[in-house]
Amino acid sequence: MPMSNPGQNQGANLPQSPLTQFELERNRQELGLLGHVFGSYRNAPYYTASIAIFVALGLLGYVLIKQPQNTAAITLLGAIVTGGLGFLFGRSSLSS
Repeated sequence: MPMSNPGQNQGANLPQSPLTQFELERNRQELGLLGHVFGSYRNAPYYTASIAIFVALGLLGYVLIKQPQNTAAITLLGAIVTGGLGFLFGRSSLSS
């Protein structure tokens, strides 16, 4: 078995970090307040759709209890919920 040089291939099996500490700090500063809430630009659509779904579900529940005859509001809010769910599940199946 050949002996390897002590400095040779050192760190070759270590995982490479995609972001350095400097890049992480710069990214944190660029995100700002909304970036801390919604995350990076890749995650923001998912959080925005989730918030829209929960708000529409809450309003839909209110309309169904207080004004069940208001079919226009029920249709609109139902469309927002199903559209948001389609966006979330459609995007996740495309990225996998």
